[in-house]
Amino acid sequence: MGIRYLLTVTILTVSSFTDSSLVYHFQNAKNNGVTKDEISATFAHIASYASWPKSWAAFSLEKAVWTD
Repeated sequence: MGIRYLLTVTILTVSSFTDSSLVYHFQNAKNNGVTKDEISATFAHIASYASWPKSWAAFSLEKAVWTD
C-alpha cells in the first residue's frame, strides 16, 4: 500500500511541487506505512535522476513529518 504514496511524493517532487502542500502527502505516506528510511532512499534516488535541488527541497519538507 505504501508504494502508492511513495509514487505520489516522487511525482510531485520531480514536477517541482515542493511547497508546503507536499507535507500533506508526506503525512499520508507516513500514516500508510512508509518509513523514514524508505522516504530518504526515495529522495536519494530522485536526486540521481531528477536533480539535487528538487530532491533537497522535498527532503527539507519531509523532515517536519518524520521527526523521530
